[in-house]
Amino acid sequence: MKAKDIMSKEVIFVRQDASIADIASTLVNHSISGVPVVDGDGFIVGIVTEGDLLRKEAGPRVPGYLSLLGGIIYYRGVGQFYEDMKKIMAEQAESIMTAKVLTVNEDTDIAQVASIMRDHAVKRLPVVRDGKPVGIISRRDIIKLLIAP
Repeated sequence: MKAKDIMSKEVIFVRQDASIADIASTLVNHSISGVPVVDGDGFIVGIVTEGDLLRKEAGPRVPGYLSLLGGIIYYRGVGQFYEDMKKIMAEQAESIMTAKVLTVNEDTDIAQVASIMRDHAVKRLPVVRDGKPVGIISRRDIIKLLIAP
């Protein structure tokens, strides 16, 4: 079985210049937890998830540090702190999106799709043809295979 056999063909997406409010509305109105971001030519350039929007409201995670002789030494989480701050200050999709988007093509085997989702802890994978979205596969789409004959 291939990605094209189980993907949702109606891909809901937002443009790079979509506002945070527009993205939130899209997620809520379509009952989805993430949405691909496309540029003016329709190519996928990122993805925005509920988790990205949650960071905007929750505030940054403070990096681990050690205080020594009046100085502060950060030992973990500095990169995450900077990423959180970037998302907190975001006003448009291109500022809050995750730019490194994992994608699959229509002929990717379902076992490989499931492995990518598991190994990278992602909940959805856009299906692309020549860099443009033609479908999307969620964890639920794969789980449905367990009840299908």
